Amino acid sequence: MYKRQDISFSDYVEIIDNYDYKYAKVDKISGKTVTSAVTNGSSGKRAKLTLYNGKDNKIETLSYSTTTKNIYLVYTAKSTGSTGSGTIEDTAPQLSHQKYTNTKTNEPQTEDYQKPVIQVDVELIEGDLQTSKTAKVDNWDDRTYNITLNASSNYTKITSKEPEPVKIVFVLDTSGSMHFRSSLVPYKTCTTDALDKEETYYYVLSTDAATMYRVKYSDGNWYYIDDSKEGLGEKLTDNKERLYYTTNDANDRFYYLKQAATNFTTQLAQSSPNSEIALVTFNKTATEQFDFKNVGKDSAYITETINAMETSGGTHQNEGLDRAYKILNNDQNTSNLKRYVVLLTDGCPNGVTYDQITTSINKIKSTNTKLITVGVGLDETNTGLKAAKDYLQANADDNMAYNANDASHLNTIFTQILGQTTNSNTPLSVENATITDYIDPRFELTEETKKELNKDSNVTIAGDETSGYYITWKNQTINYSTDGKPTWTKTFQVKAKDTFIGDNNVTTNGAQSGITYKVTTKADYTTKLFPQPTVNVKSQLKVDNNTATIFKADSIPTDKDVLGKLFGGGDVAVEKVSAGKTITKNKIVKTTNTVKTGDTARVLLFCVLALISGLILLAYGIYTLNKNTKRRRQKGE
Repeated sequence: MYKRQDISFSDYVEIIDNYDYKYAKVDKISGKTVTSAVTNGSSGKRAKLTLYNGKDNKIETLSYSTTTKNIYLVYTAKSTGSTGSGTIEDTAPQLSHQKYTNTKTNEPQTEDYQKPVIQVDVELIEGDLQTSKTAKVDNWDDRTYNITLNASSNYTKITSKEPEPVKIVFVLDTSGSMHFRSSLVPYKTCTTDALDKEETYYYVLSTDAATMYRVKYSDGNWYYIDDSKEGLGEKLTDNKERLYYTTNDANDRFYYLKQAATNFTTQLAQSSPNSEIALVTFNKTATEQFDFKNVGKDSAYITETINAMETSGGTHQNEGLDRAYKILNNDQNTSNLKRYVVLLTDGCPNGVTYDQITTSINKIKSTNTKLITVGVGLDETNTGLKAAKDYLQANADDNMAYNANDASHLNTIFTQILGQTTNSNTPLSVENATITDYIDPRFELTEETKKELNKDSNVTIAGDETSGYYITWKNQTINYSTDGKPTWTKTFQVKAKDTFIGDNNVTTNGAQSGITYKVTTKADYTTKLFPQPTVNVKSQLKVDNNTATIFKADSIPTDKDVLGKLFGGGDVAVEKVSAGKTITKNKIVKTTNTVKTGDTARVLLFCVLALISGLILLAYGIYTLNKNTKRRRQKGE
């Protein structure tokens, strides 16, 4: 978020022959004198413009899009002369740097009347960087993983000028699949034998239906069920290898759809209250929820209706488009407003053909209406979903095709649609960004990755074995995303170190990994952190059948030497003593090896427990032997 912007009204002064700039007034010529203003950089109801007369004398605070006031730059005539007469509406909105002049003579007014004025258009920077990071298994046995960093800009520049009203028909998918999980993270391709019985997993059919199934263990069996439904479902008996997914998002696609649509309505009501919205929902059939309604007057009704939407089976996009066409065809549109249809769907056509949908789209476009398409969860690895995604992109108008692999991104997409339809937003790219990824000390870059990274002059690899290495990309440009796809992406490979035993849910990067950037040259530097994906690392503990002999008067070998023979490196319990003396108590000596303390502790704990168990068994054996010997002696045996 662009935090603030200082405005000096003297910066807007223009040279006008025979006139000198005197001061600025707020709202009208007889209003209060102002010298400067400060924006807080927010948008909607949160946006504020604070006016000052002098440094510390605050006049008032205006709310963006809810308070309309002109800033008048007042000029004094250098000489006396007839300037005509006439009146000017000093509250009328003005374009940037448009002068007020006498309506009859087209000359500037005298000080006794209205003077030339300039409307100040305040610019706000809104949005954020969208980042993601994934870690996917490359080779389970080799313990290698592909790390992908993604980023895109969602920043826009917003002017205070009220956007032109528009008419928008939402055609929203309410099929049962909208209750599928919002986002999935690949776990691994395996049978259920390799799954954690305490976790919930997901897999997706490779057919055109692309049904998402939820998999859960209960009472000695694995069960699967359509993720849009409740309960355990049926026993999963085939136990074949599948690509299983996990998720940390408890919300489904339908939740984010309602959230994005209601936020859109609220923002449109604030920025363009005379705009209108109509709503059509579809599954197997289509329902006209309501015809065009004014967002300024009916926003509460619109949002309530959106939140009351329910799902059912079927995905007949043509039915929804045909119902939208009926609304558009009956609309007189006497104000000649621009009209848009926003088609959102999460699946392939079910029970209809693409030809039928094309016919419906052509009817929409015949009404001088532009089509915006939004695909949700249209995975390119599935042939049916990829075809649906390609179809939506091909039929949208003016590059107005969006795709959200993760439904939580719908808010961002709907904000972009708001900017495109109302023409109030200008997309912004982030330039000269510095991107850094810290590698967890339990992992290392593969040699092939190092070679590839070293080819780029903007990339450096730094750090050390103990605390871990990090990669830095400098002078990076992150462009604005128009389709929900990342505009900056890098993939590299890491490998679990041989000294790392292995574990589950291991983070691959440090918490400080992220992007440092400015939105504009005037903004402060900010940092957007990457998430920390986790992976399961195959356990690897090899204990060699070796001994280490230490002779009297010799120095004790380093812990690295000893443990290198037994475990391949790490910490060892040793104590250095003088020649001729004995070791009375072990002492943990930390090496400079890069084995994680927690992992070494587990090895040491295992060894200690084994030793204690052996001692207990030995003691019990000795006790039992003595007891039996004593009993035999008592019996005279």
